[in-house]
Amino acid sequence: MLKINTLTATASIQDLGRVGYLGLGIGKCGAMDSLSLRLGNALLGNNDNAPALEVTLGGLTATFSQDTTFCLTGAYVEAALDNTVVITGYRYFVKAGQTLTIKRIIKGMHAYLCVQSGFDVASELGSASTDVKTGLGGVGRAVQSGDELPYQLGVKMSEMGAPSPYDFDQFTTIHVIKSSEYDKIIKEQDGFSAQIYTLSPNSNRMGYRLEGAPLVFDAIEMKSHGVDFGMIQVPPDGKPIVLMADAQTTGGYPKIGAVIEADLGRLAQLRFGRQVQFKWVDMDFAIDSLTKQNAHIHQVAYMAKRF
Repeated sequence: MLKINTLTATASIQDLGRVGYLGLGIGKCGAMDSLSLRLGNALLGNNDNAPALEVTLGGLTATFSQDTTFCLTGAYVEAALDNTVVITGYRYFVKAGQTLTIKRIIKGMHAYLCVQSGFDVASELGSASTDVKTGLGGVGRAVQSGDELPYQLGVKMSEMGAPSPYDFDQFTTIHVIKSSEYDKIIKEQDGFSAQIYTLSPNSNRMGYRLEGAPLVFDAIEMKSHGVDFGMIQVPPDGKPIVLMADAQTTGGYPKIGAVIEADLGRLAQLRFGRQVQFKWVDMDFAIDSLTKQNAHIHQVAYMAKRF
């Protein structure tokens, strides 16, 4: 068990999400930054979909009840295992009784605590991801102080690290593909890609709200239709909303575009109040970007099993 002693962050068990149930009104959920989750699992020799603890903007203390190897990926954190500094992106062997402390998240939004074989929680509808709206997955809700998260006894692996896929100090550019409603919203000058947006603090796992000059367009009447992680809706006030991991399954707002899959994690790691600009790309760019990310994960997984 991993005993959560104290918790000042929002935290939940997440994997790559619940696929195939949007038609029943059950969202995908899953990690906000799936690339970082996959990187952590690759470092530990886990399968891509092994459940991890997603920790958002805060800290925790947690005690391991049995030996295992673990790592922290995603956001840069200030952390220690007892009195030993823990660096994001490196794996560490932990003995029973040792305590991990995450003091704070320094850069980014979401950190992932991964253990060998993943946390041993029940899979519901094909996923262990926590859906707080339905009570599916994980512990059926957000993780709280006092919770005990089960995991299997692990073995000692050598210390090894993998570079972060993100540079949190760089200005964030997110690549997007135009949607079927683009031409109805953008009639002359493209005010969406031309401006720099600020991520609103009124954002969460359901959607990231963008603050900037409103897009001006004629009202578009649309029937409610299926939506998914990464789609960019434009409500009547003209301020775009990017749907995130806990997005609803249907919506009626027009869509200007969608964030490419390879950039979803980069957007998810954007801190409230930080700036972002969107750049239109084609499908070839989107596929090539995802192919490169997959190759990186496969390389890390290969090296992790050799050392």
